[in-house]
Amino acid sequence: MKIYYHLSQHKTKAKTKRKKVIPLGKPEQELIAPYLEGKKATEAVFSPRTAYTERYDGKRTVPKHYSEFYNKDSLRQVVEYAINRGNKTLSAEEQIPYWTPYEIRHTAATAMEEESGLDDAQALLDHSSAQTTKRYAHARLRKLKALARNRRNPFEEGRQ
Repeated sequence: MKIYYHLSQHKTKAKTKRKKVIPLGKPEQELIAPYLEGKKATEAVFSPRTAYTERYDGKRTVPKHYSEFYNKDSLRQVVEYAINRGNKTLSAEEQIPYWTPYEIRHTAATAMEEESGLDDAQALLDHSSAQTTKRYAHARLRKLKALARNRRNPFEEGRQ
């Protein structure tokens, strides 16, 4: 089964005039499949309006400013809320570290660059320029850190 996520809006749409299509692989399809049941193609899979209703068990009217779809700000806010809420019940050693959705993008880019190279990371992020991808993917920096940690002192006695 092929599933594609078509973004109707994205930050470079006006500049590039191209549509952004994201193919979802098998792991993503398996994760998202239960949430697609009963949804129309135009409906949000995860919605701020639905989350609000669930949070208050339908006992409160959803504010008008709550959209059907998440944007970059509302997504970051809901992740922050979930981390803070989860940390209230966890011990100091178990605390969930603060993170943002953009950090996941950076991590995925770095993993792809380490595994398959810069070209594949560029394709994953849908960048037209490798320079842009280098800002997201940090495999080179990791490699430099490892080299620095393992570097031997050339002035150490007994070395030739």
